[in-house]
Amino acid sequence: MYHCAIKEHMIKCAQCLQENILMKTPTEMKCVTTDRTSNHEILSSIRAHGLVSPHKIRHVLSNQTAQSNSVSGCICVNYVNLKDASSKEKKDAYAAAFDEEYLGVLGISLERNHPLQTINNPELYHQEIQQRIMHQVVFVLAPPKLSPLRKTVHGGKSPAEFAFFSSNFDDGFSQAREKSVFTNQNVPDCNRVTEIKTSVTFKSKDMIAILAPEFLYDMCRSVFSGIEIISVNSSKKTLQCLPKMLKMCFDESLSEPLSLDVPDYASALDNLCAASKLTQFSLHAVRLNTPFDFSLRPIYNWHKHEAFLLSIKAQMAYEHHEHPAWFWVHKKYTVSKDPMILNLRKNGLPEDKLASVIECNRDSSEKFNQLVSLKGSGSVNIIYSRLHAGQIHYLLKNDIYLVCTPNFSMTYCPKEKSPLLKQVVDNFSSIEQQAATKIQAQFRSYQCQKFFKGYQKAHQEMELYRSKLLSMGR
Repeated sequence: MYHCAIKEHMIKCAQCLQENILMKTPTEMKCVTTDRTSNHEILSSIRAHGLVSPHKIRHVLSNQTAQSNSVSGCICVNYVNLKDASSKEKKDAYAAAFDEEYLGVLGISLERNHPLQTINNPELYHQEIQQRIMHQVVFVLAPPKLSPLRKTVHGGKSPAEFAFFSSNFDDGFSQAREKSVFTNQNVPDCNRVTEIKTSVTFKSKDMIAILAPEFLYDMCRSVFSGIEIISVNSSKKTLQCLPKMLKMCFDESLSEPLSLDVPDYASALDNLCAASKLTQFSLHAVRLNTPFDFSLRPIYNWHKHEAFLLSIKAQMAYEHHEHPAWFWVHKKYTVSKDPMILNLRKNGLPEDKLASVIECNRDSSEKFNQLVSLKGSGSVNIIYSRLHAGQIHYLLKNDIYLVCTPNFSMTYCPKEKSPLLKQVVDNFSSIEQQAATKIQAQFRSYQCQKFFKGYQKAHQEMELYRSKLLSMGR
């Protein structure tokens, strides 16, 4: 827990920002620490318990999508069969396994069960998408071990050679091919990649290798001893569209293409296959947390709610006084699921499946409602425009609690002070102008008084000299 004199600290931070001094604030450092700590916990959990269904994950802060009861106990993998594949077939297989918007690794990496931040700042919007597409690791797993079969599966156009993971033969299969997030064109039909939904847990012995972006390589190596970790280089690619899931859940789409640094998983995997003579395997991508996946929340009388805060792995950022404090909380608990449910209904999801989604999100919805109540009766506002020292000083002086991060400022104030907050944020320049006008008026008044006093004194002296001259003339 980090304690500090909030008013003095935030004013100093604002002054530093205005002077363009590049530094990390303690709040920023706390967010980075929360991000890295949670990712290390995710990887350590996988090492200890294996790859399991998100529905079974309770002890780590994972990034899920819209779950339903039909797949709540399953984990999804892409089974890849490159046996006797031509160069073109390999290329098509990699496009299906990595680039496809709905089942591909890089499409999946962009998905969360909370939306991208709705902000009028293209740079931050770009940063959040960039963070999502970089923060994942890909597990190369052993293929299904049962005898392969030839069969046309759901969404496929030609028979595929595949096998079951589950000994009960109850795995679900799909070969549906949608668009590439990079070309916005349909991915070529490929019977060499089959998505399998299985209830099987993948243990360390099932892991052939782990593909990790360069900045995650050391973390993976420290956790997964005895498993080959492959550092994946990045290259510039243009993202043309967001995954279909984000459109269905949040009505989100790109207004224009984005140039991003993207992990080159296809090349890394191709090199692994060539070196190890690997022709059959499965792929599973794990979405890791980014700084954008956490949100600050004010908690009043937080001492009374320590058990609840511990259960959602909240971390204190600042304590203002004895009772109110700011906490970093994962967005799966701080964003209401109601807009997602509304969008899914609007996009035609059948009511029985919608009820299943609601049930699977019940826990996070209940925690969201509890968090909302812990802020008291005040109003919480996120401000994406940069506040300067004068605004921060004025807000704190008027008992409006404030925390600044590199991407936004968050305020908490009684509802009766909301108009003052809006005035300070939106119209502070006019407030400064009014103050300057008053100062100028007072200055002009002082100067005028000084001038007239000088004039009166000079006039009196002139009258005195005049009277002396007149008396001498007599």
